[in-house]
Amino acid sequence: GCYAANGVVGAVCHGCAGLVTVTDLATGDPLVKGKDVTGFSDVEETQIGLFGVVPYSIEAEFKRLGGNYKAAEAWGPLVCVHGRLVTGQNPKSSKQVGEKIAELLA
Repeated sequence: GCYAANGVVGAVCHGCAGLVTVTDLATGDPLVKGKDVTGFSDVEETQIGLFGVVPYSIEAEFKRLGGNYKAAEAWGPLVCVHGRLVTGQNPKSSKQVGEKIAELLA
């Protein structure tokens, strides 16, 4: 995979749900384990009426998998960079995620 080949992996908002099933091939652990990560927060899900409607909470799943989940105030931008993993909390984080990925690829 990309991460195993020293690539950069990034996701924003609900796209971070795609990281829940990703395994670090070097360790066999969840990719998010022990890393600072973010994604759409439970507070944001609740405010838009989707908490309990979406299949699972990104916040809860990252915590369950051993990730160090971080959240800004609802709808505020937040980007977490942990090595080659870049995550953004919500759409306001998109530009910063792209910039961080570009920096890591430079």
